[in-house]
Amino acid sequence: MEPLPAEVHSTFLQPLLSFIGILILVKAAAGFLAGYGLLQREAWARILVLILGFLSLFNVPFGTALGVYTLWVLLPATSDEEYRALSSGCVEKPIFIAGIGRSPLESSQGRRSSVGRAADS
Repeated sequence: MEPLPAEVHSTFLQPLLSFIGILILVKAAAGFLAGYGLLQREAWARILVLILGFLSLFNVPFGTALGVYTLWVLLPATSDEEYRALSSGCVEKPIFIAGIGRSPLESSQGRRSSVGRAADS
């Protein structure tokens, strides 16, 4: 069996690799958009993250672990209810992602956080 000429390789590989590159860029952009949406607690962000979590299941081993955790956290019905409550504005949005620190109301009233109290002791 003879190998294929170089022209066949280039006419086949260039469009294929371009398509794969575009898919990777679209997935990365969707990931950034989903992250922004989650930080802003947008209603559409949960669905987008679930889709991206499902797609990441195919990236063994780290994507699989991240995809399973994403689906485990965001897929149950109770998670849907909690996220809808958060995104509708019923719950105050946190200032810090980790939830550590004081809100502007606490700092204006002169309250100290538990971290500050522990340091004073």
